[in-house]
Amino acid sequence: MSEVQAQVLPTALAKNSDLVVRAHTGTGKTLAFLIPAVEKLAAEPAGQGVAILVVSPTRELALQIGQEAETLLSIHDISLMSMIGGTSTRHDQVALRRIKPRVLVSTPGRLLEHLERTYLFATLVQNLQTLVLDEADRLLSLGFLPEVKEIVSYLPTRRRTMLFSATMPESVMDVVSKACRGNYRYIDCVGQESESTASMVEQSYVVLNGHQCLAALYNLIMNEMASDRYGYKILVFFATARMTTFMAQFFREQLRMGVYEIHRRRDADARISTQERFKEAQSGILFSSDVSARGMDYPNVTLVLQFGAPPTREMYIHRVGRTARAGKAGQAVLILGELERSFLTVVEDLPIRQHPMAEDLKRVNELLIKATTSWLASAPLRAAASAAFASLLVHYKATHRVLHMEDDAVIQAASDLLLGCGLVDQPVISRRLGVMLGLEKNPLIQCARRIGEQDDVLQEQEPPGAAGPWRG
Repeated sequence: MSEVQAQVLPTALAKNSDLVVRAHTGTGKTLAFLIPAVEKLAAEPAGQGVAILVVSPTRELALQIGQEAETLLSIHDISLMSMIGGTSTRHDQVALRRIKPRVLVSTPGRLLEHLERTYLFATLVQNLQTLVLDEADRLLSLGFLPEVKEIVSYLPTRRRTMLFSATMPESVMDVVSKACRGNYRYIDCVGQESESTASMVEQSYVVLNGHQCLAALYNLIMNEMASDRYGYKILVFFATARMTTFMAQFFREQLRMGVYEIHRRRDADARISTQERFKEAQSGILFSSDVSARGMDYPNVTLVLQFGAPPTREMYIHRVGRTARAGKAGQAVLILGELERSFLTVVEDLPIRQHPMAEDLKRVNELLIKATTSWLASAPLRAAASAAFASLLVHYKATHRVLHMEDDAVIQAASDLLLGCGLVDQPVISRRLGVMLGLEKNPLIQCARRIGEQDDVLQEQEPPGAAGPWRG
């Protein structure tokens, strides 16, 4: 058993009290809540409706939990269904009548949609035995607090609640007070000193001029591919979904390099398909936004690269945690532009060091030079680059929790990263976006003349989890 399982299972199996568990992602907590819930249901199989309800913050994590539950239930005559957004609610309704699930795994938005709009759906959970809120802190960071409170209001009070979270801020404790009974048991599997997966990964960083970051990314990927031609698994994180889209397109079209691509702007079916293909591949490269940062278990990832500063220290740790899993070795490299250097202050207590080949990572070859100078006539790539630029402005100005850049630095940092990819002329952003970011009068930025011009670019990035107008 993992440490989380060793601490949680004896208590969860022996008593029916509510549990609040602090545990990092990737520590085996899925089985820690599935096993006691399924054991209770298997001991009392009679009844109808949903007996176990698992609420997960993202589609990918919900599907992964569903897969683990399916394996666990393979020796039981217990029905299971996963229900996520991005698909037809009519499809869910047909599946509910056909499957009659006793175990339901769902994302909060889709679950609340059915509770409020699907006839008699609420009666399916009136005899609920166990509620699991997984990754509770992420549920709230993605703006799902109202949905979680509404969901709880539909559920019977005579039930068991198990809440798992990597951190325990006040917002999570607020949910605990509403979802759990007063005599809940608190189990801390993290302790005072974080023992996250990140501490077991060989971590390094490189700080370069912003326009040199692409060369570093390319060289790190090529070095990893060369070290094991048939066994490399590389996961590259970008700050925004639009940046992920542009970089994936750039690598495919300009560098002729096959990469998988996953982010929130792709539809659910495409994301699920990409996720499964990368999981099953012996080797491959996945470009991702933060949808892959927490909870996702991609087997045998050998190298995690982060292109630009993550929005928080916690996100850095979660990203790094995608490698060195199940006792295997892994490396992680953080690529920072010079204007992002201050991010290092929040990870200085982690075992992260300067990359030993930082100077070599700056080198460019003929292929890279040709790739960055031959695409400006491509309308699709220019459009993707413009959207990526606007999304980076939002990232640095409105959603980053560490850097606190001045406006000039925000514009310069976004420009430098794309300049390194060959975008020599700064894109025009919509005036509405300029006004929202307070940049419309900055001489370093070009805004459309009127509100309404290029508003398609305004929608390029509403980072997941951002509050107010930025929530996508």
